[in-house]
Amino acid sequence: MYRFCFVVAVFVFGLSSCEKDEVGDFPPEISNAQIASTNPNDINATAILSFEYKDENGDLGTEDSTSSCFLNYHEISGNDTLDFPEFSSSYALPYLTPNAADPSIEGTIQLNLEAPYFNIASDSAWAYSIEIIDRAGNSSNQLYTPFYDK
Repeated sequence: MYRFCFVVAVFVFGLSSCEKDEVGDFPPEISNAQIASTNPNDINATAILSFEYKDENGDLGTEDSTSSCFLNYHEISGNDTLDFPEFSSSYALPYLTPNAADPSIEGTIQLNLEAPYFNIASDSAWAYSIEIIDRAGNSSNQLYTPFYDK
């Protein structure tokens, strides 16, 4: 009787360890965020925020205007980092499709930031945090740009 229970337990454990990963189990990864501006201290200047992405199952972007890239604005105040939701924004990433033989995709995304892209009412250092969401609803890591002085 005990031998039968042991065999059943091993068989059930063996089946549970053979499950395949679902397509949606691979969240996108982002890295190397930076902001480039022709004149970073000019409140009328625009800027480009760029970051690299990698998605193992190639399901980034949407075919409509659904937001899938989120930017949050932050400033340093003493030892604290403060969030400023009024400067946060979201973007719809274009529908990115992989090569049929290899579903993973990677590249660089560039977003145009309209002026003023930082809080002109303070002199605190500032940064954006970035997060993207794939079509399966998986969120990437949260990535910060460097903090920039005004």
